Amino acid sequence: MRHEFKYDCGDLNYAEVLQIVRSHPMSFRRQGLDRLVNTLFFDTRELDLLGQRMDGDADRLQLRLRWEGTDLQPQNEAQFQLKIKQGLLVEKHTLDIAHFAALPPDGLRTHMRELMAMHGGLSARSFVELPPVLQLRLLRTDFISYDRKFRLAIDRDVQYHAGHGALPQLGQFQRDNRVILSLRYDVADATRAQHVTQRLPLRQVRHSYFVRGMEMVGGWR
Repeated sequence: MRHEFKYDCGDLNYAEVLQIVRSHPMSFRRQGLDRLVNTLFFDTRELDLLGQRMDGDADRLQLRLRWEGTDLQPQNEAQFQLKIKQGLLVEKHTLDIAHFAALPPDGLRTHMRELMAMHGGLSARSFVELPPVLQLRLLRTDFISYDRKFRLAIDRDVQYHAGHGALPQLGQFQRDNRVILSLRYDVADATRAQHVTQRLPLRQVRHSYFVRGMEMVGGWR
């Protein structure tokens, strides 16, 4: 279980947010190269999972497929992720897919059922018909504190596309120009989190890429 918080960067651009991270007393350093992260969100036809978030439910789920790179749909490595939020705590179950393009026609549904079965509190039968409803692309830069307890990520170049119908083309994505900073750390490190949060001159916000994208391209309000 972990904590995960997001910060509104207002009118600041990537370079300005990067300077905030670099000057932080927890000595955050870049972790790896910048990543182009792709996410496909799934929901029921009635958008029940989206409704949980819009209604502010303390306990809610998110099912998504994630891969990295420029491909508009995964070809090789991908990961199914089941994200469970309970109040302020986040739990994530993952299922790796080594050769996505080689999956049989019912392979995606089989993996979805398998992932749901990992969490005993879920009824897989209730979630076997989850179509993709939203596609997200963003550029992410990751950072880790000197003690490796706290992680920051700067997201920018965010783009959304409705997840159903024909495969999207790059020009069909709708761009969101805001920059988002996220903070993640394990529950065991919560007592030290103030050393990070007190030196971030940004406003903590409730932000969901799923909700934001559905508002922009799905007409959901």
